Amino acid sequence: MGSVLGGLAQHSAHCLDALHVEFSAIVAGLQLARDKGWRRIHIESDSAIIINKFNRTGPDLSVLGSHVHAARNLLRHFDDCIFSFIPKCCNSVAHSLATHVCHSGAALFFDSSCPVFLEHIVLADMH
Repeated sequence: MGSVLGGLAQHSAHCLDALHVEFSAIVAGLQLARDKGWRRIHIESDSAIIINKFNRTGPDLSVLGSHVHAARNLLRHFDDCIFSFIPKCCNSVAHSLATHVCHSGAALFFDSSCPVFLEHIVLADMH
């Protein structure tokens, strides 16, 4: 079982669709982990398409392919990086963060301890 080291939620106004939003969120997470010096990370997403793009070893000829290739360069900063698909019903922390940002209009960053409104959701996800 892991622990919450920090998090980030922000608007993605430049994204074309949900796939691009999910991809941008993963890249932002990788950048945050790199900047914090975290060496072992586990990325979870309810987008099987995006998770498969990161787990694939061959070239990606899709519209996102060149972006995925660039994002994979971030992986050299980690000793261990796992990408896992999780069902939408198990992704309530990400959904709650996105909802909070949409309603508040402001980005949210937290370090070490999660915001109070997320505590019960994080605890439920960890069990």
